[in-house]
Amino acid sequence: MCGRFATIDLEQQNPVTELIENFLSSPESQGLDLKLKGDVFPTDSVPVLIFHGKLIAKAMTWGFPGFPQKNKMMGKSKPKPLINTRCETALELKTWHDATLNRRCLIPASGFYEWKRQGNKVLAKYLLYLKDVSTIFLGGIYNEISREEEKLPHFSIMTKAANGSMSDIHDRMPLIVRPSKFSVWFSNDFSALFAQDSIVLSRRNPGITG
Repeated sequence: MCGRFATIDLEQQNPVTELIENFLSSPESQGLDLKLKGDVFPTDSVPVLIFHGKLIAKAMTWGFPGFPQKNKMMGKSKPKPLINTRCETALELKTWHDATLNRRCLIPASGFYEWKRQGNKVLAKYLLYLKDVSTIFLGGIYNEISREEEKLPHFSIMTKAANGSMSDIHDRMPLIVRPSKFSVWFSNDFSALFAQDSIVLSRRNPGITG
C-alpha cells in the first residue's frame, strides 16, 4: 500500500515544478490549503498532474470518500478515505472502474514511505525512492466533485504487488510511471503498465517513529 509520501522540492527548476508553479500563481489555486512541503498524509490536498491535451496541474485531496462503518456499540463511524486502488481489481470494482478508464493522474513525489512489521510490531520505517531522479510519479485516479460541500476532486494512488526491490518490507507498492511512459498512462493502453517490473527502488531509514 502507500499511506504517506514526500513532496517534491519546488525550488528545483524543471518542467514539473514549472507546471505546479504556474498553477500556484493562477486564480484557481487561491485560498486553497495545499501541502507543498514535508510529508503528505491522507486527506491532505496537493497539486496533481492530469492530461487535457497537455499536462496541467490541478489541486486534489488524497482519498476518495469512504463508506460509513457500522459499529454495534458506537453506531456508524466516520468513514475512512479510500487512499489506494489495487491495479489487479481497478477495472472490476464499481468504485474504481469509471475513474480508471477515464480519469487517470500522476502524483509527483520525492519518495514514499513504508513500514516493515512483524505482527503488530513496527520493525523499521523506510523512505523508498529512485536513485537516478529527484521526482517520482505515482500513478493514480481521481473523481469528479459530486457534493456541494466538496471544494476539490479526490485522488487515489494505484498499487500493485511489490517487486524484488522492496518485497522484504511490504507486499504492495505504488504504481510508478516513468516520464517515458506518460503517453502510455494517458492512452487506452494504460493497463500495460500494471505488469511492469523494471522499477528498482532505493531506500533510506529515517527512524521508526512518525
